[in-house]
Amino acid sequence: MNKQKIEILLEKAEKPSRYLGNEWNSIRKNKEDVTVRIALAFPDLYELGLGNLGLQILYSKLNELHYVWAERVYAPAPDLAKTLIEKQISLFLWESKDPVKSVDLLGFTLQSELTYTTVLNILHLSQIPIFSEQRDDTHPLICAGGPCCANPEPLAPFIDFFVIGDGEDVAIEIAQILKELKGKSRIEKLSELYKLEGVYIPSFAKTITTPSGFTIPEPEKLKVKRRIVKKLTYSNYINNYIVPYTQLVHEGISIEVMRGCTRTCRFCLAGCFYRPVRERTPDEVFNLTAELLKKTGLESVSLVSLSTCDHSQINTMLKKLLQLTIPKMTSISLPSLRLDAFSVNLADMVTGVRRSGLTFAPEAGSERLRKFINKTVSNENLLDIVRIAFSKGWTHIKLYFMIGLPTETDEDISELINLVKNCLAEAKKIRKDAKIHLGISTFVPKPWTPFQWERQIPIQETKDKQLRILSELRKYKSIKISFHSPESSFIEGLISRGDRTIAKLIYLSWQKGAYLETSTDQIKLEHWLSAIDELQLNPQILLGERKLEEPLPWDFIDMGLRKEWLMQERELALKGITTPDCREGRCHQCGIQNYTKTPCIKWNSPDINIHSNYTEIEKLTPIEKTPKQRLLLKIGKIGTARLLSHLEFYHSWIRALRRAELPLAYTQGYHAHPKISLALPAPVGEIVLEEFMEIWLTQNVDTDNKLIESIRKQLPEGFLLHSIETIPLQAPSLMQRTKGLEYVILLSNIPIENQRQLQTDLEETFEKQWDLVYTNITTLNDTLIKNKDTFEKTTVFEIKTRENSIYLRWVSPIINNKFLKPSILKETLEKKHPELNITIIRTHTFIDHIPIFQSILFSIESVICAIKHIT
Repeated sequence: MNKQKIEILLEKAEKPSRYLGNEWNSIRKNKEDVTVRIALAFPDLYELGLGNLGLQILYSKLNELHYVWAERVYAPAPDLAKTLIEKQISLFLWESKDPVKSVDLLGFTLQSELTYTTVLNILHLSQIPIFSEQRDDTHPLICAGGPCCANPEPLAPFIDFFVIGDGEDVAIEIAQILKELKGKSRIEKLSELYKLEGVYIPSFAKTITTPSGFTIPEPEKLKVKRRIVKKLTYSNYINNYIVPYTQLVHEGISIEVMRGCTRTCRFCLAGCFYRPVRERTPDEVFNLTAELLKKTGLESVSLVSLSTCDHSQINTMLKKLLQLTIPKMTSISLPSLRLDAFSVNLADMVTGVRRSGLTFAPEAGSERLRKFINKTVSNENLLDIVRIAFSKGWTHIKLYFMIGLPTETDEDISELINLVKNCLAEAKKIRKDAKIHLGISTFVPKPWTPFQWERQIPIQETKDKQLRILSELRKYKSIKISFHSPESSFIEGLISRGDRTIAKLIYLSWQKGAYLETSTDQIKLEHWLSAIDELQLNPQILLGERKLEEPLPWDFIDMGLRKEWLMQERELALKGITTPDCREGRCHQCGIQNYTKTPCIKWNSPDINIHSNYTEIEKLTPIEKTPKQRLLLKIGKIGTARLLSHLEFYHSWIRALRRAELPLAYTQGYHAHPKISLALPAPVGEIVLEEFMEIWLTQNVDTDNKLIESIRKQLPEGFLLHSIETIPLQAPSLMQRTKGLEYVILLSNIPIENQRQLQTDLEETFEKQWDLVYTNITTLNDTLIKNKDTFEKTTVFEIKTRENSIYLRWVSPIINNKFLKPSILKETLEKKHPELNITIIRTHTFIDHIPIFQSILFSIESVICAIKHIT
């Protein structure tokens, strides 16, 4: 299946930009020049997957190896997945469009248990056997990594090997082994991979059955030590950040400023999985940000970690970054805020370009329950934060709580409700338009946490608690409530602490249709309940409390945490005793120090108090600049760029102009955006040989070939820039100046015997649609009636046949913002002739006037030549 055929397939797909694979900074190599081909798969939609930091890091690092080509794979949306199955087409790699099954290694990033059925569907769509034991030497090796690998057992029958822990270093080692053993058998490759620290091969593990009936690897015979990257450096980060066409769930550049957390939230897997704390220095963060902004043109930077405000040099870091980002009109966001005034002040300080929302996670509604989970914030602390936030100009904040925590009572739910009411009351004292967005999730016990032995509440109990909260707070119009799906939590809970028997449940649920279940509207609980019945499983046991003395399915992993420490934390929780952050005082002997051979509070952490003083930071705001120059760009889009929507095309241009470092003028306010406009948006699928865009600049630039070439170097594949000219600042808008459009519709692959009938149908369809658009206009428009001769002279209609194709060319005058849209012709023809390949080309956009018919030199013959040459 070649690229051209897949492109035709994508034309009919919902949001084809998801699948193009030629985004700015994506990497394409000659497959003949590499030894090892790797597919990095994120088992969810592109909009969720591209923003995954781990996958972008691996993509960047692996492609630095000259012998490796790492490409990407995401889950196709249901419409394309259905088409692939119907047409028996194998799922393709994003960059090369070769079949996924042609690679040496297919690696999945596992961020959520709700993606597991999607993992199976990607294997199925790739025509790769689902079960590891059914694969042979003609199939790629299948691996998986990510935080869900804290318990790999539910996917053990499907995955050839897992990577436990940080993946940057071990990925290079895996690639080296695949290079050295190219052409060798699967068993030889796996035997060599088995020697690597952090690699777990399920088929090599002996299993036992626990007294409670769980099938687990024998922990006494197997120990897999978690991989840890000891230092976060400039060199082990992304050097080319992929710039999306489409809007992502998490936009902008993500800079990992710190990995690990020592606050010991007792329900949190990530806090345990990513220990110890490792920080990037402010200089490294600055240099990475500067380089990636220059290479991407993206408009925002997110400083990510489990608790960004805990970085020991957060003040210094932000002070340096703001000097870089404010002049570039780039916003900074802090996605993880502590529950204290320090965090609010930091968030306020970075709002110079755009003001994003404030998000806090008290997690529990009562002070007793917050102590239980090791969150030490009091009710009064939270109310103080609310007062500070709204006094600094925020109009809304987000609060996240968790229900179903161990020991939770009705009184705890009552306190949650009252706390939210009190937060709103305090906010309203400061701002009448204050709003609170409330997010409520359900506790799911996770491996390697002090609560890994606890019970999870069933679906009905979750719904009862949600209903009580809703009934108490729904009368407050200023409170917006969103609940995490009880069904999602139920499925997540079945899997998160599951053993190998859960693999049967995942497989059977997938067979019944479970797919893309991180989206609530895609969850089909009936598939899971039906599979549970068929397998005679008991959800109460699967979600129930685990015995402390019994081995757990993940005990064979050496995570670096002592099981005794987890039990100790559980006991402290039951006693209502909190554990302070070990970065602020003594070591709590969690076990991670055994990895570092030194107390981890001294390991790669500067000797600076994490509660730095806020007062040294000055808030900066962009300098308002009046536009001094207005440029008119003649542009176009061909090739796969035609599959972009108007907004995707528009935002891609903004990023290209930012990469070219043009002094763009911006609108004013908290949501500033560049002053750029396109006259008439072209719909998805339309080739555009000529249209116009105008931009405003804060400094004058020379509109010479040097400027054109500097911009062209920053344009994605298929973007055209023909010319640039300066126009008066006060000139009429581009929309007012646009008078008409010239189009060509190409009908291809037509049998000769059908051409005459099709030509007749095309002429009749065109004339009917023309009359519908223009008859009423010409009757009502006095100006047009007075210039009827001009109208008729600018009305071009030409139809010709070439070989097995028919070309229709016409000019549509724009009157009262209306014109004959070619998409209407295409839809009408496709209903009559679904077998046709129909291509729309906008050949000209006429500014200020439409040339009379005789003076238009762009004949049908020249259109044909241009299409063949330019596409």
